Amino acid sequence: MCFSGKIRLLASFICEACTVRAVLQRELRLNGKDLALLALERARLVDMLNAWADGTHARYQSALRHVSQFERDFGLPILVATPLLCPPHPPAIPTMWAQQRYALQPSPSTRAHRIGSTLAFGTVRGLRSAVGMFYQWDWNVAYPGRAVQDSNNRLFLSELVSPTDSVAYTSMSKGLGTRMGDNSQGALPLLARHVRFIEDYLDNLYRSSRDPSVRADVARAGLTNVLGWLCWFRGSELFTLEWDNLLVVNPGDGSHLELPPTVGGVRFHFPLPLKTSRATDTYLWCSYTSCSGLSPGKWLHRLRRTLCLPSFASGSATIFQRSGGQVWDSKYFRVTYLIPLLEMQRLQGDPYFAPFDGVLPGSRLSDVFFSFHTYRGGARTHVKQKRVGCFRKATKPEVYGHARWRLVRASEPIDAQYDHPSVLDQLAITLFCM
Repeated sequence: MCFSGKIRLLASFICEACTVRAVLQRELRLNGKDLALLALERARLVDMLNAWADGTHARYQSALRHVSQFERDFGLPILVATPLLCPPHPPAIPTMWAQQRYALQPSPSTRAHRIGSTLAFGTVRGLRSAVGMFYQWDWNVAYPGRAVQDSNNRLFLSELVSPTDSVAYTSMSKGLGTRMGDNSQGALPLLARHVRFIEDYLDNLYRSSRDPSVRADVARAGLTNVLGWLCWFRGSELFTLEWDNLLVVNPGDGSHLELPPTVGGVRFHFPLPLKTSRATDTYLWCSYTSCSGLSPGKWLHRLRRTLCLPSFASGSATIFQRSGGQVWDSKYFRVTYLIPLLEMQRLQGDPYFAPFDGVLPGSRLSDVFFSFHTYRGGARTHVKQKRVGCFRKATKPEVYGHARWRLVRASEPIDAQYDHPSVLDQLAITLFCM
């Protein structure tokens, strides 16, 4: 059996189990080195797949189905996989295998948190850099007229190009955008007074209700409102939070974090992967109560007490999961709470909502507040200036850190690259600017 046939057969049942290993060795006549390389190939393919977020894979399925339908309707091939007479074997693949194997090496570090771990990613990626340097020098010598390096320092030979990167396709796409227009309109941002109205309404509703299930739902809604505004959460980040992702520091209990007696905080831990940082742990700090009086700590304690939880770290249950098992999402919150409460403000004469009376197509509140991003966009705009009830506007490092936006290290001033903000520094944007 040729090697490509082995790969196709192996792909359907490769496994770590010893019984399967014995079958592979017997049926395919693979030795230990073959099995090791196949294991490294499997890791390479998995890592290549994980370069895209799950949401990206899911989002493109409808577009690919449309393309497939076009192929069937007109008999014109578009999604044509390149035929392989044998597995591709450029130097890149064994280089990736070498890096996968290098990643399994034990760390020589004597630091406590590294003992027993494998090499850090920052060390492992040095192997790729070393091979890249070799080929840069080799191609500079062998192909001085064809070796090209782009603005991202990627090296390639000016010979083959992806169909979607061709000049013809680029020109067509640019012209299509000019003809169709490319003025995407995001969700309309909320203002601070709208968030405050929702806060006060839900606070009164919580106090007046005696039904535990209603109080729990209202507490979740109040928590969603203040966290959406103060923490700039994306919907996918907020509604997947679990109880053990929280660390709540009540005012007066933060001396070990160098917090003043009157200041508390809430820390959120985001499990990997994230949209903006798919390879590092990310924590977000929010003040227990902001300078405008919005209090995530208050709503968290209300929800915990209503659910009869002894503490916040009470397991991996989702915070926004109802007793019947239904998990909240952005649409549920907007349909159930946000849009009705915004409509209430419109009927009370808020001029911001006056154009959205639903008379003309696209003029309903649900047509412009169609995404949880309405909180993130409104809050980001809010901190650009010193507002009533706030002490100051936010600084650029505070904004980037709070929004979890990727800031290229090389673009920062050298002194900022050595900055390690304290917990109080991380609380500052919600403590002083919101």
